[in-house]
Amino acid sequence: MATPSYKLSEIAAKLGLELALPSPDDDIVITGINTLEEAGPTELSFLANPKCAPQLASTKAGAVIVRPEHKDEVARALVTDNPYPMFAQALTLFARPQGSFSGVSHMACVSPEATLGEGCTVYPFCYIGPRVVLGKGCIIFPGCYLGEDCVLGDGCVLYPNVVLMAGTVLGKGC
Repeated sequence: MATPSYKLSEIAAKLGLELALPSPDDDIVITGINTLEEAGPTELSFLANPKCAPQLASTKAGAVIVRPEHKDEVARALVTDNPYPMFAQALTLFARPQGSFSGVSHMACVSPEATLGEGCTVYPFCYIGPRVVLGKGCIIFPGCYLGEDCVLGDGCVLYPNVVLMAGTVLGKGC
């Protein structure tokens, strides 16, 4: 599967960030994410620690997620008051999708008292206890344990061997 790529304007829209470009023609395609030191001309980076601000002058990154006071120090900027969490969200845009199974495996142990939303995927060797509620489109990878009364919002993904003890609540998209 190919790694996704996005125009800067798409990333800005998806993350709710201000886009600072010299001109509309500078809305380049971003193909990945990297550090300020290692990023290339089609990669996105970020500046969260002010001690690293001198690296902005030498970075080859195509764009950088920065605080407002640094937006004029790079050719293309995605501007926010909180660069680090926005960078973490940007990482999710470029993450490779995992798994190809869909549906509920007959090798999963799902309580008859559990409620699974539309489009949920439950891999083999999962335990989903009584009164667990999964929102739409949740993906539960092999070996997960969801104790009684757990609630997962729409679109949650639990990677292999996650344990949620009784009564755990996860919001949408966790």
